[in-house]
Amino acid sequence: MDILKLRCFVVLSECMSFSLAAYELNISQSSLSKHIMSLEKELNVELFDRRGRNTLLTETGKILSSHARNILLEYDRLVQKADEFKEFAVKTTTIGIAPMGCQYFWLRRLEEIMAACPKRSIEIIERYELELINLASRDECEYLIIRKEILPLKGFRTHLLYVDTAAVIISESNHLAKKKRIRLKDLAGEAFIYMDEASAPHKIFKNACHEAGFEPRIAHTMKSETITMNYIQANEGICLYFKSDTNFFDNMKGIRIVPLENDIKSEIVLATPTTKRQGATEKYLTEGLISL
Repeated sequence: MDILKLRCFVVLSECMSFSLAAYELNISQSSLSKHIMSLEKELNVELFDRRGRNTLLTETGKILSSHARNILLEYDRLVQKADEFKEFAVKTTTIGIAPMGCQYFWLRRLEEIMAACPKRSIEIIERYELELINLASRDECEYLIIRKEILPLKGFRTHLLYVDTAAVIISESNHLAKKKRIRLKDLAGEAFIYMDEASAPHKIFKNACHEAGFEPRIAHTMKSETITMNYIQANEGICLYFKSDTNFFDNMKGIRIVPLENDIKSEIVLATPTTKRQGATEKYLTEGLISL
């Protein structure tokens, strides 16, 4: 028995309309009608009463429809279980991680998760966000640990791992350094040290400045955290950073990390293309990372 015929029968028995069922199944009404007639011929019963304008189940159809639903449910479970076995038969999982101060934390955690599953190994790809998105779209990277704001609106399934908030890294000699919290618009006249244009924080912070009513004056592009620290200590610029990325600057002399009054947040997510069936590895990774 063709499983598609059975699925056509179940969907039509629920919709009771050939046009709606065909739309739901993404096939033409004529194809749907052929599948139903073929199934009736195969079972040697009449499943639907086609007299008049309405589509009605026959008494036989009512009884058989419940059996058909159970068969489809078991079939879908079978396919899911088979996918899990196929997925675990593949030895290497590719995971892309975008540059962020906490990326090494995620790397260590991934190694711990995979160590508990000796049949699996991971290949880590470290790239900027847009490059990772392109790799995933070409099926060259299975999963991404990435800031959600940079992802396309469609095409990716996401699982929230962590909500990040922004802060200002500023020299102790800066006139704003004594404030407990800083408004973003108070930074309008400051020289900014920005991350590379290809990074998600660059886009997020630049948009936030625009919303606050000013164009940030970018004095330096961040080459390394050490060079950035030197610029800040010399009061040659300030830097907007997400708090998960500020560990390097903790307890540094001549530097303060001041919270922003503006609620600038970023969601770090585990993302995978929607074209990839949700399987055991995705569930395993998500549960392991969320349990932190």
